[in-house]
Amino acid sequence: MSKNKWNEKDIEKTLSNLPSVKDKQSKDELFQAIEKRSEEVSLSRAANKRKKSWLFPALGSVAAIFIILLVIPSFINNNSQMSMDEANDSAENMESSSADNAENKVSLYSDDSGNETQESSIGTESQSSPRNDENASSNNNEATQENNSSVDVRSESNSSESIQEEEPVQIEDLTPSEFIAQIIPVEESDFPDGIAVLHPTEIDHTSTEELLATSLKASDPTIRSEMENITEVSLDEQLQDSVHLNFQEDHNLESLTSSEHQGLGLIFQELFTIYGIDEVELSVEGEPGIMFGQQGEVESLPIDLFNRGYYSYEKDGEVYLVSARIVGEQMRSDSGNALTYRETVERMAAMPDEHFYTSPVPDFVEVVNFRFDDKFVEVIYETEGPETEESQLDEMSTFYDSLILTAEPFSLDTLQITNETTGETKEVDLN
Repeated sequence: MSKNKWNEKDIEKTLSNLPSVKDKQSKDELFQAIEKRSEEVSLSRAANKRKKSWLFPALGSVAAIFIILLVIPSFINNNSQMSMDEANDSAENMESSSADNAENKVSLYSDDSGNETQESSIGTESQSSPRNDENASSNNNEATQENNSSVDVRSESNSSESIQEEEPVQIEDLTPSEFIAQIIPVEESDFPDGIAVLHPTEIDHTSTEELLATSLKASDPTIRSEMENITEVSLDEQLQDSVHLNFQEDHNLESLTSSEHQGLGLIFQELFTIYGIDEVELSVEGEPGIMFGQQGEVESLPIDLFNRGYYSYEKDGEVYLVSARIVGEQMRSDSGNALTYRETVERMAAMPDEHFYTSPVPDFVEVVNFRFDDKFVEVIYETEGPETEESQLDEMSTFYDSLILTAEPFSLDTLQITNETTGETKEVDLN
């Protein structure tokens, strides 16, 4: 029977047909049961209220802790960033101040056009080849040591003195000396066959090839003047880092004695180094290869360009320059790195007079500063006064030559030599 068919009569009839339910409880018992049930319901509701009363504060506390955990790291990061920004701003201000001071000091040595001269990375050899990779690698380390700096080697008290700005000085061009190499005897047990030295000389020439040919013939250590048999000297057209020597057919290089063979090798080594030549190619009447003493037939001879500095050697009134390589002077730092140009010149200046060779820096000269800018280097020195005596002028010439020759293994284009005492500046084109 569905709901919509029920009516009041049907309901009454249905209820009257239900069996009667008799409750054995008395009225009082029924009332007490109702009262007890009412109290239980009240207690249950109160308990539920007590249980729910802590929930919302607890949820609020958890939310507060979560918010704090989110806010504190952000606050710390902001403070750290602000501190870093303040530190960076402070560092930038200090760098800017230092740069301004450096610029003011450098401007004292600027040329007439106002071009600044900062220190360079004089890192690589003037010529590169597989045989000289070590030289190039050693010199590349110097880029990190002498890049964008000005090194004052005076004492702290002297360097703290202010330098008054002067009018731009006139720069005098200094022509490098031409050299011949010689084997000369020395009274040293370590060099029983003598040493190879460089001697400045005046050679008329119209090209580098002619200069080399004349220098080789003037430097010839052989008894039969074998260098006179050279018919042609030519340089590599592109790199100019190798030289080709062609001999006429009736040469006698195969008959070289042991001392002649060694001496000629040293002559090649010392002479070609100052021109950046790292290989000598040999031929006879245009045919590659030549019988070269005890070495037999060779087509080429390697030249080691690695050298650091030149020293002065005087004999019979003549002054020569001898390389650090020949006399075994130190050419590397204690850590094994090749000496930089600055370190080399400082070592040359500090050479004690206890060897048969001496410092090329005169006693009345003190090297006080170096400045570098890319392929430019300036050596600044002080003197006790103007060099007027002839002996002083000769010593200064040797000093200039040593600085120029020392610069050859480095990739430098220009060398300036400045007398801070007199304001005299000399400039050398190293190309």
